[in-house]
Amino acid sequence: MEKERRVDWMCIGIRKIAETDKFAEYEFFSDVREPDPKFKNRWIVVGQNQGVLTIDKVTGEVSLVKAMLEDNDNKRFHSAGLKIREHWELGEYPKMTSHISG
Repeated sequence: MEKERRVDWMCIGIRKIAETDKFAEYEFFSDVREPDPKFKNRWIVVGQNQGVLTIDKVTGEVSLVKAMLEDNDNKRFHSAGLKIREHWELGEYPKMTSHISG
């Protein structure tokens, strides 16, 4: 029987991994949790999944380069992309940022 797993969608880390005069490339990452074998109704972090996106510095178009494992609905990608787009609108390409919801 396969273990139940959850990929965090409320807290997504975003780290710049490359930048040119035309685009910026970011890794976005989320914790993966499984049920804690010691305590009922508690979850523990067992790993982290990553994906990669780019933003075009001229148009602001965000593109998925590498999908995040277990992000089947692309919710984490879309959230990270919206955050990077917010920075782009301000003319910023931060080294690190995050999407926090809730």
